Amino acid sequence: MKRVFVTGMGAISAIGIGIEANTTSLREGKSGIKAIKNLDTIYRGKYSAAEIDLSNDELADLIPHFDKNKLHTRGQLLSLIAVNEALDDAKLNREETEDLTIITANTIAGMDITEKYYRDSKAELQYYFNRAHSSGETSRKIADYIKSNGLITTITTACSSSANAIILGSRLIRSGRAKRVLVGGSDPITKFSLNGFASLLIYDEHACKPFDKNRNGLNLGEAGAFLVLESEDVVGSKQSYGEVLGFSNRNEAYHATASSPEGKGARLCIQEALKNANLTPSQIDFVHAHGTATPNNDESELNALKHVFGNNIPPFCSTKSYIGHTLGAAGALNAIYTLLAMKQRFLFKNLNFNTPIEKDYIPIIQTKENVDINYALSNAFGFGGNNSSIIFSNSPKGGNNA
Repeated sequence: MKRVFVTGMGAISAIGIGIEANTTSLREGKSGIKAIKNLDTIYRGKYSAAEIDLSNDELADLIPHFDKNKLHTRGQLLSLIAVNEALDDAKLNREETEDLTIITANTIAGMDITEKYYRDSKAELQYYFNRAHSSGETSRKIADYIKSNGLITTITTACSSSANAIILGSRLIRSGRAKRVLVGGSDPITKFSLNGFASLLIYDEHACKPFDKNRNGLNLGEAGAFLVLESEDVVGSKQSYGEVLGFSNRNEAYHATASSPEGKGARLCIQEALKNANLTPSQIDFVHAHGTATPNNDESELNALKHVFGNNIPPFCSTKSYIGHTLGAAGALNAIYTLLAMKQRFLFKNLNFNTPIEKDYIPIIQTKENVDINYALSNAFGFGGNNSSIIFSNSPKGGNNA
């Protein structure tokens, strides 16, 4: 099997435009969650969310050589911003991207445009926005923008979507079917997603509290996050953020929206990822949890961690209290933040935490610097029990970890 390295990353979220800005916010414990002010909703000013405080036109201005006259969705704009940064970070030239494999992920796709225009009678708008509503349209837009003729595909597995994009990209490289793969995801906040989570009674009007005994639900966020994966054959002396060492996907099908209380699917997923990486639980130095702050998710995930690691759970936390739940971008952002922690040797604190679910299982409550992280676990768990876990290694072998 070919080894898989992450050589480029790009991100835009409520805590920053670009990797550097996101890193600074994580280090400083700066949250992007605040009262909704941009989304046209009855909950504006009442509920909290992690909005990116830029209009679509302002987002388009951040994309080089972008034709603002062409129709586009907010998710596509978020994707292209992150894609540009990731490709620049990986230092890929035109010849290296013309057959680039592209795997994107989302859950909302172009629903923001659908909500705005679905009653419009103009046939050309109907045609376009029916296409924009498709999850796969963002993949095509990215391919057109970077002029890639390679394989393009889209994954929609709820909140684990972009983690599964990373897994599929890694599988293609491991098997020799691809040398370079662009993976990631994006999602805007829409009335549909906000109303949907509110109807399930799992939306916190205030800032969410992952792994707190008194947690009351999630906050939505919007983001774009992409990574460049490269085979050991083509990395050369290029910098590497880390190696994709192991992964697993498990669908427990316990419930349409809830995880099993005992965390069975998550447990099996983590165990299989460890086996795939040829590691033991004791070798994991950090767990970037899914941690949505819903009553069901956090207890379920904690039960899975307890089963796998016993009384020796590694330092763990969730960044949903920084960026909200970004749905299709969540798995990719988790991966990016995990790799940043490994490379820059710091652990970010779990914001808004006061009371543990169980007294012996407390997340990271203070930012820690100068921490060696050799192996880290990143979790992404979606509706329907679609669970994904990825293990990253900080090994410099096969790439120069600058």
